[in-house]
Amino acid sequence: MTLTREELKNVHNNVMTIMENRIMMLTGCDRLAANLTANEVLNIDRDAEYLLSNPECK
Repeated sequence: MTLTREELKNVHNNVMTIMENRIMMLTGCDRLAANLTANEVLNIDRDAEYLLSNPECK
């Protein structure tokens, strides 16, 4: 089963909202700071995935 582009956007938005809410709850920051933090976490996750799957980086 593959998701359409619209379904992928909806899933991404749901994940971002959940992450933002959790960050705001844990830190007491506003939504903008939570959004920036969530984006950084996702960027770090992407970088880690690349580094771990690339044999030249090991």
